[in-house]
Amino acid sequence: MVFLISLALALLLVLLLGKQLRTAPGPFYLCAALLSLAVVVCAFAGVRFPAFVNSWIWPIFARGALAGALFVLVMVAGAFPNGSRGARTLMPVRGPLSILAGIFTLAHNVAYGKTYFVLLFTDAASLPTATLLAALCSVVMDLVMLPLWITSFPAVRKKMRPKAWKRLQRWAYLFYALLCLHILLLTIPNALRGRLGYGLTVFVYTAIFVAYAACRILKALARRRQSETGLARRQLVALFFALLLAAALTLAVSAAREAQDGEGASAAAVSTEPLSASEASEATESLPSPPPAPESTDASSTPEPDLTPEVTPTASVSSPSPDPEAKGEAQPEPEPTATSAPTPEPETAAAPEPTAKPAPKPTPEPTPQPTAQATPTPEPTPEPTQQPTPEPTPEPTPEPTPEPTPEPTPVPTPEPTPVRVYQDGTYSGSGVGNLGTAGDVAVSVTIRDDRIVDIRITAFKDDVDYFDPGADGARMIAAMLSAQSPNVDGVSGATYSSEGLRAAVRAALSQARR
Repeated sequence: MVFLISLALALLLVLLLGKQLRTAPGPFYLCAALLSLAVVVCAFAGVRFPAFVNSWIWPIFARGALAGALFVLVMVAGAFPNGSRGARTLMPVRGPLSILAGIFTLAHNVAYGKTYFVLLFTDAASLPTATLLAALCSVVMDLVMLPLWITSFPAVRKKMRPKAWKRLQRWAYLFYALLCLHILLLTIPNALRGRLGYGLTVFVYTAIFVAYAACRILKALARRRQSETGLARRQLVALFFALLLAAALTLAVSAAREAQDGEGASAAAVSTEPLSASEASEATESLPSPPPAPESTDASSTPEPDLTPEVTPTASVSSPSPDPEAKGEAQPEPEPTATSAPTPEPETAAAPEPTAKPAPKPTPEPTPQPTAQATPTPEPTPEPTQQPTPEPTPEPTPEPTPEPTPEPTPVPTPEPTPVRVYQDGTYSGSGVGNLGTAGDVAVSVTIRDDRIVDIRITAFKDDVDYFDPGADGARMIAAMLSAQSPNVDGVSGATYSSEGLRAAVRAALSQARR
């Protein structure tokens, strides 16, 4: 809830004082520094505030809620489509907002670092796991934030090379990821403990950071295609799924907390449940017998009877039960001894012996009779085979010698006429700059013999504190004339103003195309 209040305050600052913050940020920086100094002094002095101030005002500045809200506005400003209302509102004040957020973050780290940073480097084992990881994230965040914060001042930024400044600013994505992790490590354990408002905080932070990541990726893909058509619709779909994911995480945290509460209630119910009569009797018997009372010297006194029942041990307790099934134990099977007779195997019936066959009786041989001799038949004489008459081999006919074909005379190929891309003349175009308004930057482009010979900035309604059309614009125009293309590097710290100039030149060249 405190974060939502801080986010509302940051939005009011932008909507009500955005123009003053952009043109004269110095007084705002001074107020933020004074508030941060007061937070540090109160933290080290151990000042105690009333309950209302301690719950709703002190966390805005000391616990970093306002710093986180300002960083969220800086973060989402780059995810809006160019020319949208969100871009027109946040982009002009993105730099001052990041400087304010850095000032409040330093105060938060000093106020809480006196406790948690000291424990981190002296007695880390005493910190809970989530708090230990959050402290480590905070240390890395500070190392990443300080260079980004220093180079956000215009005086420092303009002294850097554009490519070096852009490479440095890419570390901001790591800072945003660590910021999300740091916040969730601190809020989810409190939500699991059932602390009021932390479940809503988990939902809001998850929705914001997941939606930003999805929208930023979609915008980068659209810029690669050089077309933002339909980007707003795709980002709305991504926002819907981010809300679903945040709701799922919040419900999971709530279910885990209810499960913990249920286990605690079950344990409490078991410990307070009354004993039954049998359990009470067993508990009474298990108690030791009270010591005997001393004998009284009064003869008339009657000794009280001993009501403690005696337990007489029976023989069945010490002797084993003869029935093995009564004790539930399996009895081993008896093993065969050496004197036991082996089991006889069935004998195989003997095969009958073969019977001797009787000897055959001798057969009398027949008396040979005289046989008539056969007259030999004469063999037929083979007829002589006629030899085939060989056919005469035809003589080969000589082929006529081909006459040489005259070579064709080569026809000269005409040289291709060069294709002209642009028409000669002067054309105008406009683009959207840092303020997010169409026509922020207007140019005129002169074409002669299919070459860009001149580019002039005819109107510049953008933020001159970040982009000087006389100096920065001249450097970009010289690079465009040398490359014969509008796709050149921009000015460090003036990403959107540089893109506005490039877009204006592209619009003029699109009119000059045939």
